[in-house]
Amino acid sequence: DALQCIRTDRHAFAVKECEPSVWMCIVVSTPESSEASAEEDELLDATLLANLKNLYEVFRLLHGTIESFVQRYSRQSLVDLLEDFVPAYLDTVDVEETGIFAQLDGIHYGPVERTTFLR
Repeated sequence: DALQCIRTDRHAFAVKECEPSVWMCIVVSTPESSEASAEEDELLDATLLANLKNLYEVFRLLHGTIESFVQRYSRQSLVDLLEDFVPAYLDTVDVEETGIFAQLDGIHYGPVERTTFLR
């Protein structure tokens, strides 16, 4: 498996290959005085990866794949778009509420009985 998360004293990095040969990376600052347990570190890593996955899925929904966007427009157009898109996306992320729901892509609901669903 490819490396997904890296920790330093001050930062946590999450890296994801969202398309062949296209990688995304998110970096967050961690408190210097924080002595997090291994479970807390794993939760932060999983949350970062989930948010990175969600960021790409929202981008793909609105603009198509990164590769097709670059082919259709240009690499500079992608850079310009991401300069606006990523901060706008990050503004929608509620850091206090981010956790297991981000990892699970929210709560999925399906009816209990199949006949109820098929009506």
